[in-house]
Amino acid sequence: MTINLIPNNILLGVSDVRTIAITGPYQTLTLAGNNTLATATLDNDNASITLTGVKLGSFTLRATNEAGDTATVTVKVSTDSEVEASAGQPIINDGEIGDYVNDISQPDADENQVSPYQEVLSDTDTTIVEEDIETLQALYPLPDEGSFVYGRDTDRGIQGVLSSDLGDIFIEQVVLPITPAVSENVQNMAGTYGQHWLGNSYGARTISINLTSINHDEDEYRQTIENMSNALISLGQTEHSMTFGQYPDRTWFGHFTTMSDPAWINQGSWDFKTTLTFVASDPKAYLDTEQVEVVANPTIVTPSGNAESYPIISYVFKDDVKQFGYSSSQGGEVAVGFSDEQPVSDLRPRVYANGADDLNLFSQVTNIDDLKTWGPTGANIRNDAIFAVNEGGYGVVQKQYYDSSKMQYDKNTEGKYFGGLLTTGTFNTKKPSGGSAWRANIRGYHYKHYNRAIGKMEFYLLSNTGERLARIGIADHYEGRISDVYILFGKRYSEEQANLKKGIGYYGAGNTTLANDSQKNGKNKTVTIKGKYDQQIQQDRVVTTTETNTWYGGKIGGSAKVYYGDKTVNVTKKRITYSTPVDGNGKKIGKQTSTTEILQSTSNKSTVPISKVVKKKVGKNYVNVSQGLGLNSSRKVTTQTVVWNNNTKKTTTNNTKKYDRNYYKKSGKWVGYWKQVGNDTTVAIDSKASGRASKSTITRNYNMTNYNNSDAFNSFFGRWHLEFYNNKLTLKLTKIDTSNGLDTGKVLLEKTFNTPKDMPLGQIAVYMGKMPIHEDVWGSNGKPIQWYAQTEQAVTDIAVYKNLKPEDVNPARIIAHKGDTAMIDGETRNVYINGNLANELESAFSNYPNLNGGRGDEISVVPDRSKADVTITYRPSTR
Repeated sequence: MTINLIPNNILLGVSDVRTIAITGPYQTLTLAGNNTLATATLDNDNASITLTGVKLGSFTLRATNEAGDTATVTVKVSTDSEVEASAGQPIINDGEIGDYVNDISQPDADENQVSPYQEVLSDTDTTIVEEDIETLQALYPLPDEGSFVYGRDTDRGIQGVLSSDLGDIFIEQVVLPITPAVSENVQNMAGTYGQHWLGNSYGARTISINLTSINHDEDEYRQTIENMSNALISLGQTEHSMTFGQYPDRTWFGHFTTMSDPAWINQGSWDFKTTLTFVASDPKAYLDTEQVEVVANPTIVTPSGNAESYPIISYVFKDDVKQFGYSSSQGGEVAVGFSDEQPVSDLRPRVYANGADDLNLFSQVTNIDDLKTWGPTGANIRNDAIFAVNEGGYGVVQKQYYDSSKMQYDKNTEGKYFGGLLTTGTFNTKKPSGGSAWRANIRGYHYKHYNRAIGKMEFYLLSNTGERLARIGIADHYEGRISDVYILFGKRYSEEQANLKKGIGYYGAGNTTLANDSQKNGKNKTVTIKGKYDQQIQQDRVVTTTETNTWYGGKIGGSAKVYYGDKTVNVTKKRITYSTPVDGNGKKIGKQTSTTEILQSTSNKSTVPISKVVKKKVGKNYVNVSQGLGLNSSRKVTTQTVVWNNNTKKTTTNNTKKYDRNYYKKSGKWVGYWKQVGNDTTVAIDSKASGRASKSTITRNYNMTNYNNSDAFNSFFGRWHLEFYNNKLTLKLTKIDTSNGLDTGKVLLEKTFNTPKDMPLGQIAVYMGKMPIHEDVWGSNGKPIQWYAQTEQAVTDIAVYKNLKPEDVNPARIIAHKGDTAMIDGETRNVYINGNLANELESAFSNYPNLNGGRGDEISVVPDRSKADVTITYRPSTR
């Protein structure tokens, strides 16, 4: 029978209220504790205890049930500011560092874990590659006629796999079918001679690749097989590109379905032939991308190839617009926005835009005293945090959370975040009629490259008077657990928690099917940090003991003149070193430990005379008598003790003890024992003499648990859509395609909240922090004991709009502003404005006309060059 109090540690503000849940079998409970520091109210019916802070201090509250079972909770009543700074963190036990008390950084250390984020070549990199042909060829070598390249995507910086890198293999033949798979559609007609043909359906194109592999021995053969298997087996539902050296200007997209068993070329050799079957679900072969700048309206576009291609129309607006789109002279159009017949109004004027491509667009806070009316919760602001614009100008990233040479994992940093804080400029979202209504889009990413790492990225929503309205963000958890996303309302932690209990706010792993399906519970494993924990120690005392035992064995007597027996000499020498962990100044930081070393353990046996025969007169006659030689067993113990009073002074003494072997009779048998002979002899060798600096290092290995769990927010690139109107705030969190930065429309969290009051958004702050973990403990070299890839976090753009009218009013309005970008993707049939899906603005009559290879097409765009720069991009194809 047991009962539990949850949580068992509570940090309580002097005016805060906390609830303790009770679990376990009980009927009634009684409470005991120091009620002068807090008031405790027991609610047996609802299985809870309510605590209200009264004055500063610490105490233990004990609950006892009718069976006598007890449970305790440790309560610390602190100031509101301390509770705010430690929000959500456990009470820290000031134990020894080596004990790793309350370890919330247990690893999940799969060091080979790879983020799904694929690095994209920046515009600068692309320009360099285009200008430097040698560099381009080195990065993306073309396959020769006897090879192929699989999975290459130069637009995303992915090199793919060259078949020649898999082993000594070459293609003998690529068999291209004349047509894809053909299925005819026919209908039997009654009373008719023959069938009625309704046309053909064309399916995938199957390409056979006949190749030969040359291998010198079995190991090389096995390596080639493994390389081919690892490179060509595709998991998931994504098809990859395939380019053959025989057709370097054509690319198919598909997957391998069959790899025939190796057929030996010669008996006794490891050379073989095989056939790979590549199936292109889209049977067309694609040529190199072509691009046309719109300089006239209409513009004639004539794609290469002989099949259709899908145009991508890109816009950069020079003025505010209410519509955009394109039409084809062959028929078809895409229209986005509102017609000229409707009156134009801007229902959502943009009041703030920050492309996160210039650090001057932000102000870095290095002193928390500068935050007069608010402050981050559970976050420590560092003035040595470093931000930078990401390579290619794509977002502001945290390059350094803090100077690691000035901070390490210990009891002072355990469970706390450290990092930098940025604030935007101010803006106004108040309506002319009073109150506030606004929409904000914030885009950023949080990539957890090392699963043990603990990072947090938060956006603080501030009022026009500098008061904290809410905070949204992503936070990692310890021991390799899933990450959480949250939105919390209130100007301080206690207010947030009170609102959360009322249902105003959210903290979890997402609330959609996509979010739930992304949660994976991996197999638990143990992670060992081996030989990397070097700790400086101070040697306090070294005791070296030398013990010499001499034994004689054999009977005295016999008929020989001399009787020989055994002499055994044992020598044992051991050293015990007593040491204490210290910091760089020699100050004790841990418990004293001892180490025992065996320096010598020897045993030598030899044959020696132990008695002799002598003449002895007995009466008048002389007789032979055996006489011992007086060889007694003995022991000598010498102990040398060296004591260091500090790093430079020592005292050394030698102590000697001597023993003889004696016997006593017990139960008719003689039992031997050592009896000390004389007194101890103690000699002082030196006293506070100059000695060596008695510092050294010890190495420790630590085993820690890895839960190996993951979810959608461990590695996440997404957009926070926030819309506030009439004291309701809607949050929608969507994923962004890492290859092109476009919103996928895939929702991980969507929820609407009745806010406690009006939310006059006037500024946004960005916090990126890191929690030190075990790997951040310093070694003897003054560096962390194990390097790991930091969590990568960035804000990539922020835009805020003012909502002037209710959502159900929908006359023509401005849909994009000067400086905005838009794209019509003819392949995915999606519309984007500033990377956001905008399909709701698309006309129902849009049919996304394609281009056709070898045929000129007049493309007319809206608006014209006076209001937008327009580019048409497409990838030609052949049948």
